[in-house]
Amino acid sequence: MSLLRFLKKNGESSSLGANDSGTTKRVEKTISKPRRFNPSWFDDNKYWLEYSIKEDAAFCLCCYLFKSNIPNQGGSDNFVKSGFKARNRKAGLDLHKAGNPHNIAVQKCQILMNQRQSITSAFEKQTTSQEHEYRIRLNASIDFVRFLLRQGLAFRGHSENEDSHNKDIVQASSEAIINVIMEDLGNDLFGILVDESRDVSCKEQMALVLRFINKRGEVVKRFIGLRNVSDTSALSLKATIYDMLSKWKLSPTRIRGQGYDGASNMSGAFNGLKTLIMNETKSAYYIHCFAHQLQLALVFVAKNHTKINDFFDVVSVRIMCETVTRLPCPML
Repeated sequence: MSLLRFLKKNGESSSLGANDSGTTKRVEKTISKPRRFNPSWFDDNKYWLEYSIKEDAAFCLCCYLFKSNIPNQGGSDNFVKSGFKARNRKAGLDLHKAGNPHNIAVQKCQILMNQRQSITSAFEKQTTSQEHEYRIRLNASIDFVRFLLRQGLAFRGHSENEDSHNKDIVQASSEAIINVIMEDLGNDLFGILVDESRDVSCKEQMALVLRFINKRGEVVKRFIGLRNVSDTSALSLKATIYDMLSKWKLSPTRIRGQGYDGASNMSGAFNGLKTLIMNETKSAYYIHCFAHQLQLALVFVAKNHTKINDFFDVVSVRIMCETVTRLPCPML
C-alpha cells in the first residue's frame, strides 16, 4: 500500500495532491514531451514520489509530512514547497533520495504505516502490561486489608504521603463493605449507637454504629463511619448523624433505638441528643449504653481506692502533657 493510500484509508488529509487523484494515469495521458516529467520515475520512487498536475512539479510526500523537521539539504525544500521542476533530470531524484533528511522522513512514514510499531500500539501494550502489574499489587494489598479486618488489627505503615494510594484503597474498601451492610439491612428498621472521643491530635471524633436484624434473623452491629465534629453539642451531633444517614439513604424515621453514654449532651431530658431525635421520631427509644454503665461503676469503685485513684490521676496528667507538647490542639 502506498503512503498516500494509507493516509486516505485512515482518514488523513493533505493539501499535496488533493485534487490530483489517479496521479500516475493522468501523468501518462498528459505528459508526452521527452523533456518533461517521466512517469517511469514512479517505478523506482513510488513510495514517496508524487506529481501535481496543477503545479506541474514533483513532490516528496514523506518530506512534506515531516517538513517541520527537514532542513534544506539535498534539495528538500524544492520537493516540499515549490516542487521539483528540473526536466529530464533523474539525478535530482537520486540526490534527494540519498539525503539524510529524506531517509529520516521515510523512516517516520514507515513507523506511521506500521500499526504494530506505532506510538498508539506501543502505548496500548505498555498500558496493558502496567494494568496487569497494578492488579497484582492491588490484589495483594486487598488481601492484607482483609487479613487485618478479620483479625481486628490496625492499619499501620509509613506510606501516608500525598502520592500514596493506601488511603484510596482503604476508602474504596470501606465503601464496598458499607454497600454490603446496606444490602443486608435493606428497608428494615434499625437502632443507632453513637460515641465520641478525642484522638491523639485532640480532635473530637464521633463513631456511628447501626444495630439491626440481618437476613438470617441475627442481631448484628455494624460500624458505618467516623466523623470529625467541631463541637459535641447535641445539635451538632444530631446534624452529623443525619448527614451520615442521608449519605447511605437511610431515613431517620426508621430509627427504633438510641444507645449513648449518660452525658448531659447525649441523654439530657430537654436538649439532649436523644430528646432531639425523639421529638422527630417518637419510636426512637433511648437506652443508656451498658458498657458505659459498667465504666461508671468501675470509676466509682476506683475512686474509693486511694492508690488506684492516684495512679489514674498521674497517668491522666502524663497523657495530657505528652499530647499538648507533641501534638498541639487545634485551638492553640
